[in-house]
Amino acid sequence: MSHLEYTFAARCVKGRIRECNQDNFYLDGVIVPHELMNTNSAVSGGPAGAGALAVFDGMGGEAMGDYAAFTAASRFLQRRTGLSSCPDSRSIGMFIDDIADEINRDIREASLAEGRRIGTTMAALVFRENAAHAANIGDSSVFLMRRTELRKLTQDDTLAAWLITRGILGPNEARTDPRRSMLTQNLGMTDADIRPKAHFFPDIQVHHGDRFLLCSDGLTDMLDDKSITRILGAAASPDEAAGALTDAAVKAGGRDNITALTLFARRKRSKA
Repeated sequence: MSHLEYTFAARCVKGRIRECNQDNFYLDGVIVPHELMNTNSAVSGGPAGAGALAVFDGMGGEAMGDYAAFTAASRFLQRRTGLSSCPDSRSIGMFIDDIADEINRDIREASLAEGRRIGTTMAALVFRENAAHAANIGDSSVFLMRRTELRKLTQDDTLAAWLITRGILGPNEARTDPRRSMLTQNLGMTDADIRPKAHFFPDIQVHHGDRFLLCSDGLTDMLDDKSITRILGAAASPDEAAGALTDAAVKAGGRDNITALTLFARRKRSKA
């Protein structure tokens, strides 16, 4: 099996309605500085044989959601070396659990000190040559597009998703159900006895031509899977994909902050 290399990009925009941006991201060593979160951010990277991406959505309407998202992104940046040294899915899963505990503790302490509820979601993708490992807490998502098929890799922690698993609500109904944004867990839960647990999806085999998308629900609330597939498939580069997806979400209404991280896989080019 030939080894793969990856190029990737991120774009984070405030949208049309929100007064501040409560999204942040980690793009293999790059985050949005807190003082720049209300500006539109665009970053790209690669090619690389290994790395990690993550998106964080400070809970909409919650006080200091921007602080929560920035705190989570900063933790990933601080722990970058430890993450890059994880050799296999088991150690990556343990790392995700550990960093989620650290972020949850950091945000919980700030929440108690401020006397306010603070929280954020997390969706992450760790890639290693021919395999990827996805994880999430909350309702930010990771998608894999292979050829013309888009598949969601993560599991939403929402009341609507919980009702779908029990046959009480249908997937189409859930798109407009008011419970679609009611989180059942997040990072920053104030009860010290409750530990948010990341959903972990290890050892996803990656093929040449695969495309990944990590995004906040500001994108998926505006664009359906068909639109995402069309835009992601038509893009010539990760930069183009991230820009086109966020632009389309803004055009569709931009009711929330919108973050899109895109990652393209290709066969590693031989050295001349």
